[in-house]
Parts: sequence; C-alpha cells; structure tokens
Amino acid sequence: MLREEIYQKTAVEFATPVGVANIIGYKTKKETIKEYTESGWKVLSKDMEINDIIKEAISDGKYKELSRGVWNLRGKNRRLSDVTIYKRIWEEIND
Repeated sequence: MLREEIYQKTAVEFATPVGVANIIGYKTKKETIKEYTESGWKVLSKDMEINDIIKEAISDGKYKELSRGVWNLRGKNRRLSDVTIYKRIWEEIND
C-alpha cells in the first residue's frame, strides 16, 4: 500500500487525482464471484465484458476503429449502456 505522501506527490506532479484500480483477472471467475455481493458482481461482470472486447480489439489490431465507433455512438445515443455500445460496435466491426 502506498503512503499518503506518494499519492499527493503524484497528484501534484500529474495535475490529476490518483486512484487505485481493482485488478481483474488474477483469480478464477468463481473466486471473484465469492468476493462480491450479487449487485456488485452484476456491475463487475459488465466491466469484464467490456475488458474482453477491448482485449480482443487490441490483439486483432482493431482498437482504433472500436474506440472511434464507441465515441460516435455515445454522442448519438446517450441512453445505451456502455456494454451495449461496445457489443454493438464490436459486432459491426467484425461483420
């Protein structure tokens, strides 16, 4: 764990707030589910779907196209969830 002085120094240096990300993927899916409540797992599972799509896009060399499509669709329709947007754009790219 980092000391508070390091957080403050980093925040001042980069002129941005600093947070700690939850690392996903170093445990099995069953172990991860046990750590979360049902509502927490629903949110995490959506994030994991988005991460999988991004991972595939990077490995296939289609990340730039994916990010542009997500940006355009978010601007047109703000009612769609992030998972729906990513899935829709990923299907369009791969068809």
